[in-house]
Amino acid sequence: MAKAKKSTTTKKVTVEKQVPKRYEVEIYMKREPHNKNILTARFGYWESTNEVKLIEYTPNYGADMEDLIMGDILVGKANISLANTPKEWITNLHKATLGKRYIASEARILNETE
Repeated sequence: MAKAKKSTTTKKVTVEKQVPKRYEVEIYMKREPHNKNILTARFGYWESTNEVKLIEYTPNYGADMEDLIMGDILVGKANISLANTPKEWITNLHKATLGKRYIASEARILNETE
């Protein structure tokens, strides 16, 4: 009796490695429409560590930026906690009223390796 040949197929499975993201937001002192807005600081959020840091700031605005990064923000009627939800905090910062005429850019998303 002859043996039946088994048919085998090989499937290639491509696994994409998830690269952790970094979110960056720039903070400006609003001066428009009369003058150009002044870049005062950059904040960053790292997915791998789940923390927000002050990346850089202009010395004249350092104290205000340190105060900003220590607190929660209010977006509409929602209070967003930096301590409990740092990713939500950084991605909603541009919607919050920051006081002293500060405004935030929308978060720019980068790979952490960039």
